[in-house]
Amino acid sequence: MNQDQNDKKKLNKMTFVKQELVIDESINEPVIEEEKKQVSVQDTLTPEERQKRKRKEQLKKAGLVFLYALISNSLLLLFGLVWQNDFATLMAWGDSLWFAFALQFAVAWILTVYNMNLFSPLIHGTKTFLLLFVGKKPKEDYYTFMMKVQNNQIPKFYIVAAYFCALMVLIPAIITLIILMA
Repeated sequence: MNQDQNDKKKLNKMTFVKQELVIDESINEPVIEEEKKQVSVQDTLTPEERQKRKRKEQLKKAGLVFLYALISNSLLLLFGLVWQNDFATLMAWGDSLWFAFALQFAVAWILTVYNMNLFSPLIHGTKTFLLLFVGKKPKEDYYTFMMKVQNNQIPKFYIVAAYFCALMVLIPAIITLIILMA
């Protein structure tokens, strides 16, 4: 008898309390309706229309990248010219173009290396080393830090855009270098 009662007590301790979940359907219904509306719009599109929308979205992204490249390269070029305090000579323009290229290429390279997870040991090690002086431990271990970077990578589109910005400055920089060497 005692054995049976002990088994029942153990069973009661190990089972979960069953409760009925009350779901307020008014909260869930609008979400489902919105999803149905989005799906129905996608379903009604012909393959040509889908392709046109996708192409339009890609052109919009490319336009934004070009605009970003133009603005960032212009600002870097202007900074290089102001730094040299010389706007008139071709040598100053060439040096400023090479400066802008070096910065743009460095940003693109850092994004690439970050995605390849090559900075993880350096960043985590430095963070751990500096926390030792304060007397704290890091919140996450190296493996967790590495997996966080690997799972949340920078999209390839941004990396290609950064290389495009650098290439946009490299061509005029090479041309000015050839003119100056002649």
